[in-house]
Parts: sequence; C-alpha cells; structure tokens
Amino acid sequence: MARNSSSQRRAIEKHLKEIVKDYERAAKRNPIRVPVQTEATGVGGAMPGSAPAEGNNDPVLARLLLWLDEQAQQNPSHFVDVTQFVEEQQLHDEDPSVLAFELEQRDLVTSGRGLDNTPDVHLTDAGRAAIHRLKRRRGDRAARLRYTMDAFHRWLFDTAGDQKPINPVLFLATPAAYFAGSEITGTELHEAIAHLAQHQLIEHIDTEPHTVAITP
Repeated sequence: MARNSSSQRRAIEKHLKEIVKDYERAAKRNPIRVPVQTEATGVGGAMPGSAPAEGNNDPVLARLLLWLDEQAQQNPSHFVDVTQFVEEQQLHDEDPSVLAFELEQRDLVTSGRGLDNTPDVHLTDAGRAAIHRLKRRRGDRAARLRYTMDAFHRWLFDTAGDQKPINPVLFLATPAAYFAGSEITGTELHEAIAHLAQHQLIEHIDTEPHTVAITP
C-alpha cells in the first residue's frame, strides 16, 4: 500500500509539473496585460476627485493643463479662454466649454464666462499641483512605453481592426500621441511597436512605406 501511495503521489506531481509547463508556455505566447493603477496623489498623477487627466486617461486635458500653465506664467491673475487652446492645437473635434467643465469638476480650475460668453478658466492650487505631477511623470520612461503601447494598440484596433495594413506613423498625428502632456516621439513609437510585435499583438507588413496590422 505504501509503495502504491508513493507511486501515485509521484504520478500526480509529474502531472502537475506538466500542467505548470503548459501554462508557462501559454503565458509566454499570450502574456496577460495588467492595467497600471495610479495613486490618488503622488507621482502616479491621478487627479483629485475623479478619473485622472494626467498620464493615460485623457491626453487632451493633460495638454490643456500644461498650456494653462504657460498662460499663467505670462498673466498670473488673468482668466484664459480655453477656445484659444483648441484653436492653437487644431483640436477641432473638442468643445472648449466641455474641456473647461471637466477641469472644473476636478477642482483644477475655477471657471467664468467672458464678455463673448467664452469658457474662461483660472488655475487653482490643485491645478498647479497637478501640473507639477505631470511634469515629473512625463520623464518616466517605463510609464511612457506602457502608455504608448496601449494607446497605439487601441488606435490600430479602432482604425484598422479588420487587420488592414496601415502606416504606424499616422498615429503620431492623433490627440492620443501624447503622454502627460508631451509628444510621443518616433523612437518611442518604434520601441512600442517592437514590443507589440514580440507579443504577437501586431505584425509587420512588407510594404512601401512600412505598415503594420493587428493580429487576430
């Protein structure tokens, strides 16, 4: 009986090891991507009160905050018309009033209306603190790479989810091609594409110019 129990135990252990090996091989072929959770305050840069505008969740709001910081340095006590930002950045699909409202909801600006009923805002102390975190966060190379991989992959799925080849450089002209208010560079995009291809989430297509396609 003892010999039989020992033999059965060895057989079970061998079977479990084979299962673990199969799992590890599958995990390498299809890695699990865990979303990064930013903290409510600190280097992660989540905005007070709601979904973060710094970092990944809304690149346009992050750019707007940094733009407001530039305007505040020139005229510290003045309210600024958000319409100017939309026009300067050529974000024709964005509503200046909505952008101002979203920042106000996060207590990052105080809002007012100009003589022409324009959405005028002024940075709060929380807004200035958020800008400080943005400036620190945009130097985080690992976070930039994670964001670029995710943003490019989402853009590719939305733009050519039917596996149609597309020039990846077109991504750099989209509002999503910003991390913590700063532009994603061609080098960063190339690195992100290499990682996505390594994990078989996209594939390179031999065309001129070079294109990529999302995999099944």
